[in-house]
Amino acid sequence: GFPLEIIGGFVLFRGLWGNFIHSNTAFGLGPFKYLLGSPRLHHWHHDFERNSSCNFANLMPLMDVLFGTFYDPGRMPDRYGIDDPMPRGYISQLIYPMVPERWMAGVVAILSRRKKLQAATR
Repeated sequence: GFPLEIIGGFVLFRGLWGNFIHSNTAFGLGPFKYLLGSPRLHHWHHDFERNSSCNFANLMPLMDVLFGTFYDPGRMPDRYGIDDPMPRGYISQLIYPMVPERWMAGVVAILSRRKKLQAATR
């Protein structure tokens, strides 16, 4: 297998990359947007109206281009896939999903949205 240092480096990189693409910025990569993911692209994966049906490849968006799931309108979404207002601070945003009463509310919201989508496509 891979040496422990390589595995550790990869885990560190993916953790930092996940924080980067989920950061609350409109940072894009211009002509390199097909090679590397950016917050501006990945935020559309969490958009409320498109129902998260785009920009799955947060590291290499070329995969989304190949599979027809790439979407870049050149701006950030107006509304995200949650109804609750998000806390503004970084630490507050990290803690927000860990609050137990939000867990069930999140599950209920996902299931009700799924039922609405199924009803609309019939």
